[in-house]
Order: sequence, then C-alpha cells, then structure tokens
Amino acid sequence: MMKKTLCALAFAAASFAAQAGTLTVENFNASSTGNLVGDLTAKGYTLRNDSTPAGANGFYQGDLWGGVGVGGSGGYLGANFDGAALGGFIDEWFITPLFNTNVKGIVSVFLRADQAAGFFDTVQFGFSSGSSTGAGAFTLLSPIVVPTTDWTQFTFDLGGTGIAGSTGRFAIRYVGAADTSNAIGIDRLSVQLPEPTSIMMMGLGLAGMVAARRRKTKQA
Repeated sequence: MMKKTLCALAFAAASFAAQAGTLTVENFNASSTGNLVGDLTAKGYTLRNDSTPAGANGFYQGDLWGGVGVGGSGGYLGANFDGAALGGFIDEWFITPLFNTNVKGIVSVFLRADQAAGFFDTVQFGFSSGSSTGAGAFTLLSPIVVPTTDWTQFTFDLGGTGIAGSTGRFAIRYVGAADTSNAIGIDRLSVQLPEPTSIMMMGLGLAGMVAARRRKTKQA
C-alpha cells in the first residue's frame, strides 16, 4: 500500500502523533439501511453536489473493488463522473463536522481512483475556520490526481490557532470535467487531537524537570 504525505511533518509533529487521541474516525462501513450518505449526514458531515449542471449521482455507498475499502474490508464512500451531466463540471464536497483547532492536529484519509484508460480523477483538500460549510469558507490546496494503483493515504499537519474555542472543518472536493473523470473512493478518515490527559502529563513532566534542575542548582 502506497503512502503519500502532502504536508511534511516535523519531528515534533511526529511525537505529537504518537500521543494523539483520535477525535473522529470514519470507516464508511456499508450502511445497514442502505443509505450511507444519510448516516453520514446524521453524524454531522456535509455532502454537497455543486456540479454544473448537476448529474444523476452525488456521493454514494461505493460499489467498485468488491464494494470494500482499505485492506479489503468494510465499505467506502464513492463518487463518479455522473455527479455532473455530460459535458459538465464536477464539483462535489465532502466536509467534516466541526473540530477544535485550538491545538495542533493531524488529519488523514485514504483515497483511490478507478483505473480506466484515458480518464483521471482530481480532488482538492481544504481547511476552514469557523462553522461555515460554504465553498468560500475553505482554503484549498492545489488539485491532485488520485492514484489508481491502490488505496493511498494523505496526511496533513494542522497548526493550532492557540485561541480557546476555535473550530474548523476539513473538506475533500472532487472536481474536474465529467467527460474525462471516472470514479473515486474515500475511506478511513481520521482527525487526531491531543488528549487532555496527555497535555496535562506533559505539563507535569516539564514542571518536574524544572523542579529537579532547581534542586540540583541549590545542591551545587
């Protein structure tokens, strides 16, 4: 399985990841009701089709690759060229619920595109501050072509704002000409933030180090 990191993680960020608590994990398992999109909406996700003109499909419960996701298990969220009408432009948004942006966090997600000669699929990743789910609220990275060889992990290091109560969202925007697009899958999305207990223990550890240095200085 190939792993691709778009935003380089410094050593400090890697250390943080080892101690991080998972705020959100979405495995996109096949819905028992047959309505995965409805299940996600009920959890606070936003799934929107802004394609022009809109086609017959928006996001749906994925049915390629045996209908299973990363590692050949569970399900995944799918989208395809039919999001826009023939000759149209695909513009579909998958947006997470709000999460705390006060402290540094890590977002990761797996993507895969269906391999078909002459077709390719592109996405943009976006981040917002505040509660809005409107397109204008997101700062978008440059479009990338989704790999077709296997499920590929994309990881992002989010800097904290340092502002108590600050919130934001993460978005995946599926874009491109309908006539040259094919299909993508989205799986295993996670948003990780430090656990309060980890932050407390780090603070206690630093305080202990300072106290030890003071005792050592007095003894000298």
